Amino acid sequence: MKKTFETEAKFRVTLNDIKKLNMNFNFFKQKNVIYTLEKSFLRIRSENNNTFITFKGEKKENKLNVREEIEFIVDTNIDVVKKLFSSIGFKDYFEYEKLRANFSLNNCILSIDKLPNSEIYLEIEGDEKSVLETIDVLGYSEREIISKNYMEVLKDGLH
Repeated sequence: MKKTFETEAKFRVTLNDIKKLNMNFNFFKQKNVIYTLEKSFLRIRSENNNTFITFKGEKKENKLNVREEIEFIVDTNIDVVKKLFSSIGFKDYFEYEKLRANFSLNNCILSIDKLPNSEIYLEIEGDEKSVLETIDVLGYSEREIISKNYMEVLKDGLH
C-alpha cells in the first residue's frame, strides 16, 4: 500500500468571508465518529450514502497540517463499523455531524465546514506549494492556520 500524506491548512471563517467567495455552495451532511489513538486517530465518516474508514497519523512538524492518511470506502453503514470497532476493543469515541461544501481552486480542494457549535471553517487541501499559494490568493496568513482537528475544536474550543 502506498503511503499518502494529507497536507492542509484550516482557518476559522465567518459568513461574510464565505460570501466574498461569490459562489453558490451545495452543503451535504457528514457524520463522523473518531477513535483516538496515542498520537493518531481512526475516523468513520458517513456521507451521501457512503461509509469511509480513515487512519490519520501523527502530525508532522510543519507550518501546514501534514499527516499520514489511509482512507477506504466500505460496503456497509456506520453503525456496523462502530460495532466492529467496539468488538475489537475500541470503546471510547467522539461523534459529531457537520455540514460540508467542497469546491476546487488553484489545484486544491477547499471545504467549507459548518460545525455543530455554529463555527465555520475553511480547509484547503493539496500539495504544499498549491496550499500556500491558495492561502495567499484568498488573503489569509500562515499565522492564522488552526492546527486542531474538529474533535479538538468541539471538545476544547479555541480558547
